[in-house]
Amino acid sequence: MNRNGSLVLAAVLLSVALFSTPAIAGAEVHVTIAPPPPFALHAPPPLMLIPGTYVYFAPDIDGDIIYFQGYWYRPYRSGWYRSNSYNGRWVLVPKGRVPRAVISLPPDWRRISPGQQRIPYGQVQRNWHQWERDRHWDRHAPPPKQQAKPKPGQQMKQQPRQQSAPPPAHGRKQSGKPHPEERREQRPDQGPGRAPDDGPRDEGPRGGRR
Repeated sequence: MNRNGSLVLAAVLLSVALFSTPAIAGAEVHVTIAPPPPFALHAPPPLMLIPGTYVYFAPDIDGDIIYFQGYWYRPYRSGWYRSNSYNGRWVLVPKGRVPRAVISLPPDWRRISPGQQRIPYGQVQRNWHQWERDRHWDRHAPPPKQQAKPKPGQQMKQQPRQQSAPPPAHGRKQSGKPHPEERREQRPDQGPGRAPDDGPRDEGPRGGRR
């Protein structure tokens, strides 16, 4: 091999080395991350307000899904994903672009307060902007649950009635009839209204034949 051939071969090898290195480095940087799987819901889920915020969550879904300012958010593999629909398509939100109201939720944000009621998704979708602008939930609490009515045939337990004591003697009405308590104190040979017998009466000599 002459000198010119050696120079050509060296130039070819050098060019191959220079162009192959960036390609390998680029393959290591651009890694595709699979998005979270869809929930496959057939209807929009009802929502509940997280107290102290204007963020809503779906309590009937087996998973964390949040509705805030017209978008759905869900955490997945140490990241937050956003979608226009409750069924996806879910797109990874870059760090620093996730709303502060979403990432600063309290740890027990899934806890349902007593009396809290679900809000239809359509109602939240139409009114969330006005509610947040007017600070609606600062002045109006979510509507409480209605108490269930007793079923037919189900009666409330009645407390036993206490018998009242007889009125005092000075407060009784003088009706001519003795009070039940006085009636029990009379002897059998005394009728109502008859004075008690203090002993034999001296009626004097009776007339008759001698």
